[in-house]
Amino acid sequence: MSSLEAEKAYGDTLNGVVEVEERHRVMVHDFTKITRDLQSRLDEKEAKAADIYETFRAFKAQIALQVCGDDIGGVVAEVVEGSPSSSMCNSEHNDLEVPLTLG
Repeated sequence: MSSLEAEKAYGDTLNGVVEVEERHRVMVHDFTKITRDLQSRLDEKEAKAADIYETFRAFKAQIALQVCGDDIGGVVAEVVEGSPSSSMCNSEHNDLEVPLTLG
C-alpha cells in the first residue's frame, strides 16, 4: 500500500469516527430528552395515584364512621388503619378479622 492510499484510508477512517461520534452525541441527547419526559410522566402518575389512595383512605374512614353505630361498625373501623372511628366504636366483634386494606 502506498503512502497516498494509506493517507486516504486514514482520512476515511477518521471521517467515519467523527460521524459515529456525532450520531452518538445525538442519540445521547435524544435518550436524555426521552428519559426526562418519561420521568415527568411517571412523577405525575405517582402523584395522581397517591392522591387517589389518600382519597380512598378518607372514604373508608368516612364509611367506618357512618357504620359506627351498626353491629359490624367496630370491625370496619378496626380494619381502616388510623381511622378516627377505630377508637370511637366499641363492639363485641373485635376478634373478627376482615382483610380490607390498600397497602
